[in-house]
Amino acid sequence: MYSGAVGGALPALETLATLESPVREIRGIINGTFGVVVDAWTAGRTRHDSVALAQAAGFAEADPDRDLSGRDSADKLALLIEAAFGERIDPDHIASDGIDGIAGDPKGVKLIARATRTSQGASLRRAGITATGELFGPSPRRRESSGVELETGEVIRLRAQGAGRWPTTASVMGDLHEVGRLAGNSC
Repeated sequence: MYSGAVGGALPALETLATLESPVREIRGIINGTFGVVVDAWTAGRTRHDSVALAQAAGFAEADPDRDLSGRDSADKLALLIEAAFGERIDPDHIASDGIDGIAGDPKGVKLIARATRTSQGASLRRAGITATGELFGPSPRRRESSGVELETGEVIRLRAQGAGRWPTTASVMGDLHEVGRLAGNSC
């Protein structure tokens, strides 16, 4: 059980486990730290100060490089691909962009992870930045939110708090409860 590893309180893995229709595409904002940093940067702070603010608030780790480079989103996308498509992919084979790819004003920039199912397996695997209203429309304040769209023929949208101690704790506790349930014990 590792739902807290994919988007904090976002129930992406739990939802994938219950779907009866095959998933055609996964699109998601699955790293809340990136949004917190970009929001602070958009509000006029320096990039360095934005990272420090995210760290002080408990959203960014002491070494936030994986979050800001897009590698953390690639790691999470690999877990979603395995759950949705049954295909194990090395996260290092998923292309990623990060905060260094933002040229100019960061307003409206989002880090979106995406994978599409094809007859040959998962393709278009990418965690990349975009400056469009794509995925949940334009949002001036993303904060630490995560969101996933699962396309099965219809679009299933999930949103939740995606970074920080408490959403992750809630997911871990949910996983522990599920382990107890599966073992026949009540937690």
